[in-house]
Amino acid sequence: MRSDLNEFVTKYLTLVGATVMAVGFVAFVATSYDETRAEGQTSAVQGSIAPSQTTGS
Repeated sequence: MRSDLNEFVTKYLTLVGATVMAVGFVAFVATSYDETRAEGQTSAVQGSIAPSQTTGS
């Protein structure tokens, strides 16, 4: 019984770790600094997060 629990926990933590790494990598790539962006120009990610800044309210 103990070996079954050990195997389950190992597989579960491996899956969770891989998922966290994949999500972290995608988040880092999606929000990385864009050198071609002009000064003061918002990125697509910034515009989608806070659209109320453009409404003036």
